[in-house]
This record gives sequence, C-alpha cells and structure tokens, in this order.
Amino acid sequence: MKNYGEIGEENKTIQHYDGVDCTSYEISPENFSKILNASLASLNIHTITTLNEADEKIIFDPLIHLIIGGQPGSFKSTLTRNLIKIAGGINISSVTAASLMGVMDKEGNFTEPLFWQARDGILCFDDWSPILKGGTDTKYMDSLLKFLEDYAFTKKFVWKNQSFKIVDEKNKSNMMVMEKGLLNVHCKVLLIANTMRNFIKKKEVSVTYEALLSRCLFIHFNPARSAVRSYIDGKTQFFRYKKIKVAKEIKVSKKDYKVIVDYIFSRDMSLANTTRTIGLFVRFYAVYGFHDYDLYDEIIRIRNLRG
Repeated sequence: MKNYGEIGEENKTIQHYDGVDCTSYEISPENFSKILNASLASLNIHTITTLNEADEKIIFDPLIHLIIGGQPGSFKSTLTRNLIKIAGGINISSVTAASLMGVMDKEGNFTEPLFWQARDGILCFDDWSPILKGGTDTKYMDSLLKFLEDYAFTKKFVWKNQSFKIVDEKNKSNMMVMEKGLLNVHCKVLLIANTMRNFIKKKEVSVTYEALLSRCLFIHFNPARSAVRSYIDGKTQFFRYKKIKVAKEIKVSKKDYKVIVDYIFSRDMSLANTTRTIGLFVRFYAVYGFHDYDLYDEIIRIRNLRG
C-alpha cells in the first residue's frame, strides 16, 4: 500500500503563496486525510438530524464542501482530480452562471447544467481564481450559493417547445424536468475547489464570497519537497484514502449535539464562525461516530485565522 507524504514539514523556505506567509496555518497530514475522507463520505449521507435542549428537531446539510489553497506547483489539481476518480464528478477550469444552470442555443440545442453533470459527485473548480471585489463573476456566485442552500434551481428559457423529464436511475431523488421552457433541477453536488488565492488573509472579499467561504472549509495544502518527489516516483500519495461506511439517515443524539455546542462555545470564536462550525462538527461526528477533539481544535484554529 502506498504511503502518504508529509505536508509542509521541510518546506519552510517556500511556504508562501499569494504574497502571504502560510506557516501559521499548516494542517497535520493525519487531519488533512481525515477531512478529505469525511468530505467524500458525506456524499453518501442523505440527512443528519438531532435535537436541541428544547427537543426541537434540527436538520443539517450533510455535505462537507472544501476549498483547497496552496502555492503554484503544489499538485492541488492532481489532488482534486484524484478525489474525482474516487467519488466521481467533473473538473472545470472556467464557470459561468449559464453553464452552471444549463445553456440552450438559438436552435433549441440544450447543454446540461454543470450541477446536473456532477450529480452525486464532486463539482471541482480547478485553479479557481475569482475576482474578489467589483468583478463580473458575482452572478455565477449568486447562482452557486442559492443552489447550495437546497440543491435545486429553476431556470426559464426563451425556447418554449422543449419538454422532457430525466430521473437518475441510481438516485431517484436526482431529477431534471423541462416543461415548456421552464427547467427544474434537483440534485446533490459536493463542491471542492482548488486555488492559489489565500482566502484566510484576504479580507477584501465581497459579501458573496464571504457567504461561500462560510459554507466551505478552507484548508491549506503545502506538501513538502520530499513528498512531491516521492509522489513523482510513484511511492506515496498526498493523502491516505479510507472508504468510510455511513448510514443514509443519521441521527446525532441530543447529548452529542450538546457536547459539540458546549465545546465550540468554550472556545474564543466570532459569532459567524461559531454557528457555521457547529454544523461542520456535526457533519464530522456523523461520519466518524465519535468526537475527534484534535481535529476539532485544528479546524477551530484555521477558521479563527479569518477572524
């Protein structure tokens, strides 16, 4: 079995990207693998539910979306392509609101939405380099954010004589219906992006990007030179893949939910980080079935770097 290489341990002279020193937010190889494996496993969970102290039912989106940042030449694209080989999905290098939600030309030829093409797999933005402020790419970001809220969208086309219904044979909850030019799509997609942007220290992002970042876990990927050499020689992988069996419907006990909430509120975090991190830890607990406090602490440390 191939081993996985260390991340960042002997790479001190080049631990910079996007003009910022990144040594303060390295993540251990063990936790890096745990995060990736949990993210892939989350694709197989349909719902996560729990009860709060008032016995009110809470439903969590099970998917653990990721943004992987790193310097040029750190094999980020290779890593994400390998994730797609494991879980399925598509890898794209450019994106528009139209491509995400489907395109129809003047002759009525329909190109399926990227969301649909990636259903039950990974939608990977490769070498993602968004314009952080005042750019024209906020339209597709709005479409992406709305989709991630409930994994569905509706779009009207000028061409009115198109009608069809497609139900995914593997997962019948995935459905694409066109009726007289009105397209309705419902499907589950895991977002994983790799980027040279340093979103931890970049504070000039727009509200739209802040909203996306709050829904994703940003992790830094900085393999050591020895790990890169071992990978090139075919001796190691950048993470240790482990298939995790999960139930489709997971109920987190009221007691364990309280453990998560109490633990997060015992730490110094902003309000925005607090609420999003609660949901994130519930997802990790649902995947692994126990409280991994070492992983919790590392995620809190990384998320706190954004304030």
